[in-house]
Amino acid sequence: MHLRVRAGGAQGGLLARRATVRARALGHEDEEKRLMLERTLPGVLDGEAGWVLRESRPVVGFRSLEVGLPWLVSSVAGVNEGGLAVVAGPLLWGSPGREGDPTSLLLVQECLQRFEDLDGAIGWCMKRPVEGEQSLVLADASGAVTTVLVSGRERRVQPGEGELHLEGGELPEERRSTESASGEEGRLWIDPRARRLRLRIDGAELDAALGVTEPD
Repeated sequence: MHLRVRAGGAQGGLLARRATVRARALGHEDEEKRLMLERTLPGVLDGEAGWVLRESRPVVGFRSLEVGLPWLVSSVAGVNEGGLAVVAGPLLWGSPGREGDPTSLLLVQECLQRFEDLDGAIGWCMKRPVEGEQSLVLADASGAVTTVLVSGRERRVQPGEGELHLEGGELPEERRSTESASGEEGRLWIDPRARRLRLRIDGAELDAALGVTEPD
């Protein structure tokens, strides 16, 4: 399974399948704006393990709520108790050189464990050696949002203003038609300020928060 992640593209399964990521501001003009991150979760095809909601409690670092796959070390999206949220777009391809670096998906897990704001997380994403091509959308409790574009050793940062929309990924292989999917497309929402994650998949909806009290 991990070799398929390194290969990327169609071989990456759910991790590389077509998905959209969106950041948008909530609230009326007379209210304080709040940032919401959203990601679609492709439907599971026959024989694939489905999406899971989990909580990580590292010995050193921040607790976090995450969405991922049961066999994968890193999550594809999450929010930590410091108010940092990270959402990964689809993994598009693996490094042809196979330099031995970890997949770029690992940046999600490392940022959630280590940082509570954008500055530290962006700095880590810019210097951490990884393989693969994808986009990471990062936001924190202040309402700031940034996209980090990863392509092997090359990185690019695009600061946002609270609104962005990304699409990418592979369609399922023709031999695996959408008719064989065992569940419909899901969706997740993350509120960095509330440290809250909501997941809707297979007709069920889960809502969890890290229980951090906001300052008055």
